[in-house]
Formats: sequence, structure tokens, C-alpha cells
Amino acid sequence: MSSELAVAFLERQRSQSAFELFYDRVLKESGDLTSEPALPRYRRKPQRYDDGSEAYKFEDAKSFHKQHRGLSNKELIVVFLCLK
Repeated sequence: MSSELAVAFLERQRSQSAFELFYDRVLKESGDLTSEPALPRYRRKPQRYDDGSEAYKFEDAKSFHKQHRGLSNKELIVVFLCLK
């Protein structure tokens, strides 16, 4: 029972609307405490790993943080399997 609730909670937290709500709330509450979120400095890949393709550049800080939030899909699958 509690594992089902935990899985349901984690699935809700991964939704687009949950991220939008969280991100907007953080911006609102941090208003005058800090500056607006910014993208990290662009870093080139080391030449030994560079295959010649262009690296992906995020449009804004919100899309960057959406991509890099919380647990990865693989980690969540492991958590879900352990809880079931």
C-alpha cells in the first residue's frame, strides 16, 4: 500500500505541470534574494572525445533545469521496481 503511494507520488512529481509549478514557485520565492537563473558556461568537449558533431545548446535556463532535474529515468525505474 505505502509503496503504491510512493510510486504514484514520484510519477506525479515527474509531470510537466509539476515542474512548471515548482520552477515558477522557486522564481517567485527567490525574487529579491538572488538573480535570475542562467545557463552554465558553455564548455567544449575535450578533443579526444570530440566527434565533430555540434553539442546541444539549451535555449534558456528553464529548459536546462527541466532536462537535469531530480532522478534520471533509469534511476526512477529501479526505484519503482524496488517499491513494487
